[in-house]
Amino acid sequence: MLKKTFYFLLILLVCVSISAAFIDSFGAAPSGGRLARISTAENYNQGRFVNAIETSISSSYNFPKLAWAYVFGGEEREPEKNIPIVETDPSWFDALSGKDLTITWLGHSTLIIEIDGH
Repeated sequence: MLKKTFYFLLILLVCVSISAAFIDSFGAAPSGGRLARISTAENYNQGRFVNAIETSISSSYNFPKLAWAYVFGGEEREPEKNIPIVETDPSWFDALSGKDLTITWLGHSTLIIEIDGH
């Protein structure tokens, strides 16, 4: 049983790594009013969002390297300095609200899901 689980996880990791290498983004390109709102963001540059701080592993091309460091790396397990807290003006989200289903991706694993404007 343990051997089957190991092989399953290994195959899953390989499949995810290969998939991540070829998928740059999900969803439709923004247009109209949504694109106008997005264009005002500080980190929106030449049609895409960019990290405020340059990162060495910032593309799906390096996903296997990132996965290896996450599992087997021992260095950099804690940040060297405090992580800054960035306050967001809540009124910014008012313009994004819709009458039906609205999903706003804030980054990484953070979503705001609104159903019927709530």
